[in-house]
Amino acid sequence: MQRLLFSFPTVADTPLLPDRMGAIVPNIPPALRPPFKLENYHLLWEPKWERIPRPPGDPALLKHLGGPLYAVLATWDLTPVEQAFWA
Repeated sequence: MQRLLFSFPTVADTPLLPDRMGAIVPNIPPALRPPFKLENYHLLWEPKWERIPRPPGDPALLKHLGGPLYAVLATWDLTPVEQAFWA
């Protein structure tokens, strides 16, 4: 898993003071990893943007079929070990 950090403007005492938020990007389990290059696939998950990121929920592996159409190839839950590691 990777941690991504982005800056978001906050509405606090100073309205333009950026605040750092992060989200965790889930890894694709080896058993669900496609046999071809990952550049042809997309990872969909619900990021939890927080100052201290929590593990993501409900990741899915997608393949673009054309236009706005995607095929869901796999979905999985994080293992208790992964959740404990990222908590």
